[in-house]
Amino acid sequence: MLCVHCGHPITQTYRKFQGGQIRLNICPHCHHRADEYIELDNVVKFLDLILLKKEVYRHILFNHFDYQDKFIQKIIIQLAIVMILFITYSKMVFDQRSEDCSILYNECDNAIKIFSRKVKDKLFYFILESAVEMIAYITGILFAIRIYLFLFFRNIILFKYNYVVIALIFSSFGQLFLILPMIWNYNINFFKIIDYFVIISNIVAICVVVEANFLKSGLIVMFGLLFKYFSSKYSINWLANNFGIFGSIPTSEINF
Repeated sequence: MLCVHCGHPITQTYRKFQGGQIRLNICPHCHHRADEYIELDNVVKFLDLILLKKEVYRHILFNHFDYQDKFIQKIIIQLAIVMILFITYSKMVFDQRSEDCSILYNECDNAIKIFSRKVKDKLFYFILESAVEMIAYITGILFAIRIYLFLFFRNIILFKYNYVVIALIFSSFGQLFLILPMIWNYNINFFKIIDYFVIISNIVAICVVVEANFLKSGLIVMFGLLFKYFSSKYSINWLANNFGIFGSIPTSEINF
């Protein structure tokens, strides 16, 4: 567990008394309440996540989630799968608008029915591309953090690489807002705003986990973005050319 204000390790964030009453512990390092989010409602926590406050990230990553010495929590894996599906949806929207695919709105249930065979054939491609991009992005950031720790001789208490993965996936929760265009008709710029918010949220998460300032964390995330772009581009193209896993989609029609 960590103090949400200074990030100093603590044994427990509160003490529980008879009758179910609790008393928050004081951090011996910064002399603030170690974790006041224990007493706050989930709505307040969500609003602080939107406001990109480091304290709520420390609370959720280190004090709320069960400690994992290795691997990541099941709920984080489920969140990653849901985000891959939402990212796939956003890619299909961009693809439809760029190629002027025919879309018909069913007046009975307001569901979108896509009649273009080409779009249906590309569904598997977009899912695979989204998954590869996420893996490449996280891998690039892990590599950048390893370089950062080596160059600056940082010895971070309670640092584990699996928590970097947990922090990156959780801080990408903004991708869940992609459900909104499924309900209402949003401008295409909405997707770009979501992407920018997720990037900034990832930077804040790296600040918390690596104990780096915003600039250094931004450079780490930037390296991950570049690694994602180049590695996913060539890996997907390699799979398409060598295995033909995209069926009827000619590789010449795959745009990056």
